[in-house]
Amino acid sequence: MVATLDIKNFFGTTRFEMFEAPLHAAGFRDDALAAIRALTLFEGFLPQGAPTSPFLANLALLAADFEILLLCRRNQMDFTRYIDDIAVSGMRDLIGAKGHLSSIIESKGFALAQNKVLFRGQDQEQVVTGLVVNKKLRPRREWRSKLKDEIQGFVDGRGEELADESGLSLVAFKARLCGQAQHLIQFDRSEGTRLLKKARFGSARKKSEVPT
Repeated sequence: MVATLDIKNFFGTTRFEMFEAPLHAAGFRDDALAAIRALTLFEGFLPQGAPTSPFLANLALLAADFEILLLCRRNQMDFTRYIDDIAVSGMRDLIGAKGHLSSIIESKGFALAQNKVLFRGQDQEQVVTGLVVNKKLRPRREWRSKLKDEIQGFVDGRGEELADESGLSLVAFKARLCGQAQHLIQFDRSEGTRLLKKARFGSARKKSEVPT
């Protein structure tokens, strides 16, 4: 079973006091701590999108990481975390661990987003940070299908239309397609390489504009 959990309003509930101790342990004192506080907080919390927020939020969860890791080791479970996306997995029913995990998170001043707490067995699609992890690591089928459709649309001359729908310039849209195709290569080299070539060399112009 794979359990995925998400912290509710993670950055918006992370206060300076939650990551002050790790900074102090690293040698930051007085004026340095005051400067960090002044430069990285907005209205008392970490602003989402700021380049400093993920690093400081990670520090705020260090204590929770250690406690969750100990819980998992005692129960032969694996634990990973990316920002506030927590994943616990093991060859057992993990639903009973929900209360323990929730207590650890809450003891650090956070709360779980209950609508994002999911437990998936082997007969279900087990997804962690957008990747299916059942037997073979790969992006979700919906993600792959959308990428194929967008690249085909780009090749067929609908690039400007699709770029507008995505709120991107044509150049940025093509760059995104190429980047996603390169991401796919990590999991399916043949399919990812094929799509990357189409995205790089396909025409974004309307067919009526392509010389015959």
